[in-house]
Amino acid sequence: MLKFWLFFLLTVLLVGCHPQVKPPVQIPSQITDGQYDSEFPSKPTSPYLDKIVKSVKMVSILTFYKAYQFNLSDSITIDKIKDGSYKNKVVQETIYEQPAAGTATAILQSGKEILFLTCAHVVSSKDTSIIYYASEQDSKRKSKYIYSFAKKMRQISSIISIPRASQPVIVAEDAKTDLALISVTLVEQPHLPVPVFSFPFGKAAQLHWGTFVYLIGYPKGKLLLTPTVVSAPNRDRQHDFLLNATLARGISGGIVLALRDGVPNFELVGITNALNAQVQYYLKPEFKARDTFVDRSMPYTGKIFLGQRLSENSNIVFAISAETIVRFLRDHRQQIEDAGFKVPAHFPAQAK
Repeated sequence: MLKFWLFFLLTVLLVGCHPQVKPPVQIPSQITDGQYDSEFPSKPTSPYLDKIVKSVKMVSILTFYKAYQFNLSDSITIDKIKDGSYKNKVVQETIYEQPAAGTATAILQSGKEILFLTCAHVVSSKDTSIIYYASEQDSKRKSKYIYSFAKKMRQISSIISIPRASQPVIVAEDAKTDLALISVTLVEQPHLPVPVFSFPFGKAAQLHWGTFVYLIGYPKGKLLLTPTVVSAPNRDRQHDFLLNATLARGISGGIVLALRDGVPNFELVGITNALNAQVQYYLKPEFKARDTFVDRSMPYTGKIFLGQRLSENSNIVFAISAETIVRFLRDHRQQIEDAGFKVPAHFPAQAK
């Protein structure tokens, strides 16, 4: 009897010390239904995204304006601006610069010519700017009398990270859709290759609430890849949609990518063109380049100017649909060819 209990106890100890082997975790396979995916990719995406981000570049714009200021008593109206009679009523002239930035994606290359897709408002700064005096009856409304009038003197633009490329030239633009095509010429020898976006254009009409997407662009001048989901799909007849992403100015022109039945089936379903922002005004002192030190303990006695900036106070990002982009590219095929590009017969390639 004693031998039996000794054998039983030894058996229990051996079983208890033996490691328990857990069954392997089963990763659900990618659903294949022909629809855009709403789940996080189950396979590595880096090899494909590494290639895609290299075709996305930053556009830098610097516009110079000359502004003319008037007294309210001179009653300068838009008619006097048009006929030039305002010139002898100018109180002060000022030259200022207005920087801007955005995102562009290389979509075609023919030899040393590269074609980029971006937003029209990124590359086309406004020619004039008018600020009116407030109405005497209602300070929240503007009067017909002009406080200042500014006109564009010149604009300097460039595609960042392409060494010794020419200044971008606008090939085609459409203010209504807010789309533009710009081209640069490589002047460096030998010409450095610039990866061109090679995935098909998708169909934003097939996006759903919660469709998983990647957003690539240059908010605040930094190349960022942002995963997010689609909101308000098909919010208008053009199939535009919204995204929920914490971004900043510079994202305009950024591409939106969706996956159809998993990696590597990326499709471009849109580009971003606006953030939900509010205008903020602030007072700023006049500092010249030679000013290297400011004594903050002393009252400031120099000139003070009114500054203006946009405050991105929400996560709402607006996107233009791939259908609108495809239609824009096809409508301007002739301009693309006239700019020296060899356009493939089925350009732009569109997913079925």
